Amino acid sequence: MFYLFLDESGDLGFDFNKPGTTKYFVETVLLLPDTAAKRAMEKAAERTIKYKISPTRQNRSALELKGAETDFAVKRYFWRQCAPIDFEIYTVILDKKSLTMKLRSQPSRVYNFLARQIVDEVPWPRADARIVISIDRSQPPPEIQIMNQSLMAQLQGKIAPNLPLHIYHVNSQTSRGLQVVDMFSWGIFRKYERSDPAWYDCFSGKIKREIQFSVPK
Repeated sequence: MFYLFLDESGDLGFDFNKPGTTKYFVETVLLLPDTAAKRAMEKAAERTIKYKISPTRQNRSALELKGAETDFAVKRYFWRQCAPIDFEIYTVILDKKSLTMKLRSQPSRVYNFLARQIVDEVPWPRADARIVISIDRSQPPPEIQIMNQSLMAQLQGKIAPNLPLHIYHVNSQTSRGLQVVDMFSWGIFRKYERSDPAWYDCFSGKIKREIQFSVPK
């Protein structure tokens, strides 16, 4: 089994005068190369939630790790749990102001393009069993179908034809892997958006590819 989890941080809004609009948009892939690594990562996340996150602080019935909501002390505890695990991070960072006005009007196209860019960096020749890609469900069904078709077409020439490939769009509350990649993606985003690398510096040794992307004028 070869597991990938894809999540994003920031937004694809372009009214930079509007409070809350981000300067950067980040897409990140967490690669867990086998079932043992996936189970170990899930246990690290569950242990962190069990011992470090209070239901009253989260104010929700389903507890989960969230990069933007989890304080730094909890992040460091989580890092101590997961650091020995075999995993890799691939990420692409978009400077949103570099986009043309035409592309700014096509956020789904931009999202899918960036996803293809970072998925292309994954070491696909290492995959020797079923491949499962989990993506945070953030797009409407028609856009999900377009994205899946695009990724399938992209990967046909990269993986052996006998390897099953599955792509799922799921709610992060049901996936510890998506919660983990959200934690890492937020740390990368925070480094660029706020010049705050504190959390990023903890896990940066696991980043295998970090692409700073801007559209040439």
